[in-house]
Amino acid sequence: EASASAVQVVATDYAYDLSTHSAKAGTIDFVVRNDGSEQHEFMIVRRDGDRYGMPLGEIEPFDAGQTHALRAELAPGTYEFVCLIISIIDGEPKSHMSRGMKADFEVTP
Repeated sequence: EASASAVQVVATDYAYDLSTHSAKAGTIDFVVRNDGSEQHEFMIVRRDGDRYGMPLGEIEPFDAGQTHALRAELAPGTYEFVCLIISIIDGEPKSHMSRGMKADFEVTP
């Protein structure tokens, strides 16, 4: 069960709306609700400038109207939440991230 201090995330087509953009290092709960019209996923990656690390936590693609929780152990640093689902948009395959579905998140000591 997610803690009372969980970061609330609302996923839409194509953005994340966060209740906060930072948290203290350690165990952090994320509660992600899909308010979009299509499937979305929630992936946490560490970011160093324009370089991305391996995923540190992920909620697999889930349907509109659903809510899922994720608990992650995060060290101080800069992170980004991304949706890497590919949709055909105007005949071209594009990731939701490339359409703006990403959000910065800072973990403080």
